[in-house]
Amino acid sequence: MKKQAAAFLLIAILALGSLTGGTVYFRVNRGDLAIETETLYGDLRSAEGVTVTQHAVLASHLFWDTSWTPDAGSETVSGWRLKKETSDYKFLPDLLLYLENYSVNMSWSGSYGPGLVGIPGEIFDDVSQGRSEGRYTGLVRLNDYTDRWPVYVSPTNVTVDREPGATEFYFTYDVSDIFNIPLDGDVWITLECEWSEYSGEFNMDVHDMNVNQFNSSVYAADGNLYTATLAFEEGGGRLDGSSLPGGDWGIWRIPCSQVEHGDGRWWTEAVNAEPEADIEGLQPVYAFDEDADWMHMELSWDGEKLLVFTRAGGAFHMDVVDIRTGETLQRLELLNDETAAALGAGPPSEYVSADVSLYEDFLVVRCVDTAILLEPEGEGYRLVTAVNLDAVPRSERWTEDDWLSMSEFRYAYDGERMCVLGIGSYASHEDDYGGEPYWKACGGFQQLSVYDTGGELLYSGMVDSQFNRYDYLDGVSVNFDLRAGSA
Repeated sequence: MKKQAAAFLLIAILALGSLTGGTVYFRVNRGDLAIETETLYGDLRSAEGVTVTQHAVLASHLFWDTSWTPDAGSETVSGWRLKKETSDYKFLPDLLLYLENYSVNMSWSGSYGPGLVGIPGEIFDDVSQGRSEGRYTGLVRLNDYTDRWPVYVSPTNVTVDREPGATEFYFTYDVSDIFNIPLDGDVWITLECEWSEYSGEFNMDVHDMNVNQFNSSVYAADGNLYTATLAFEEGGGRLDGSSLPGGDWGIWRIPCSQVEHGDGRWWTEAVNAEPEADIEGLQPVYAFDEDADWMHMELSWDGEKLLVFTRAGGAFHMDVVDIRTGETLQRLELLNDETAAALGAGPPSEYVSADVSLYEDFLVVRCVDTAILLEPEGEGYRLVTAVNLDAVPRSERWTEDDWLSMSEFRYAYDGERMCVLGIGSYASHEDDYGGEPYWKACGGFQQLSVYDTGGELLYSGMVDSQFNRYDYLDGVSVNFDLRAGSA
């Protein structure tokens, strides 16, 4: 125990000094840890009561929290703590359903062979039959082996009693007998195979056709899994789903054995044991509209509703679905080309995505560069406002030779203000020794913006700290929280 304590103390000292060969030197005086701001638009008083907290972790053992709020002017509150254990990773039950698009690319060595099973195994057996070594290149007609697309489930922290997938290295399980999707006409696969007694390569892909599919899965408050799938031919129509359970593409409830769990929102934590999924007992819960060409699914804060996002008719929608009855409680149109144009944002008819940030009293859906704020109302939600995250002022510190990428966001809402903390990184366009330009990663940045419920920008400013000033932060990870008090 003494040796363990001494080793931990040494790690802490190293974390406070230099990390990874001195790439980052962490200075522990108050001035270096302070968070500073640069106002780009509006009055800082509009952000009164908003608190930005920076969580820095050094060498997985030293945790340093620094908080800033306009109420305290330029003052920040900092504190650190040491922790023996590294941060815990949480793995929740998850079960994704997808079509095998016959993209199997693998190599192997040893006398055990490629370990292929199912149709890829049958194809390999056919081309290698009677030969201990050889080579095959050409087209193989998939219809000679099956009349339907193979469908698999990919479980995480869930046990499934099914046959394994394409190879012994994939944790996938065949459910084609339940999810029947017929092949539409002849389907050919490109096969390149070379093998000997002790090694080989096996590469197969569907020839001249791709299947685009969207998949989501959630573990809900009833202790069951919900999995959703929608599939299309690339550049074509939706694949035939008439033989699927329920008669169409949609969402299915996968009953699970009940396992021991904690209190509160236990379905968001790592469960104490892996539940067993009863694929045979699945039930259709929701069917996608005929014109839906994209989908995503999330779970509500209370774990009792599915939040189903689709693009249909060129507009971005959210359906609120009761997990127990399958009843659609509400449908909201969140964004269309006209409302996006009014914000100066990208139209959903061209491209759509959904990054959902869930909070107890509100949620924010990010559709490309638009953030849509909703708050609970009755059995559903009320659309409060929408803002264009890209339509914020930029600091004069950036030049035409800088490239900015803001991909993470934190949100806060107090009933009167929507607060957004954008988290990004920047790179400079530089010339190397040979005169060829390249992008040089330079560091990170954060920008705080405050809006009223009408979507009007009240304040926007940069949030700076020591951890933005280094080219590389080896051994350091930084995260952020955002809170808003009463206005």
